[in-house]
Amino acid sequence: MRHQLVAKAITITIFAVAFGLYVHRDNVKWSQLGREAFIDYQLKDFDSDKAEPTPAATMIIACLLLSFAFFGFYELISFLFAAALKRLFPPPPPIPSVPTYPFI
Repeated sequence: MRHQLVAKAITITIFAVAFGLYVHRDNVKWSQLGREAFIDYQLKDFDSDKAEPTPAATMIIACLLLSFAFFGFYELISFLFAAALKRLFPPPPPIPSVPTYPFI
């Protein structure tokens, strides 16, 4: 059980670092391109996608599929880390039980 908890913590940390690097890269890109390029991109995005919104049913189905894919990937990575941790740090052998005798 402890291996699974550590594996999930490692997986969450890796995902958080990857997401942080992605956001940082995006911020650096728009910082280099400038304010006008960012505003032009946002206006084009609004005109092409936001002016006519996607139907709610389509968005719900897409979000469900993405959620299943993301959490499935998360569980797979977490399982692989747990398996690796079990191989690297096997659990200690159980302590043999000593028979106890009632009061004699």
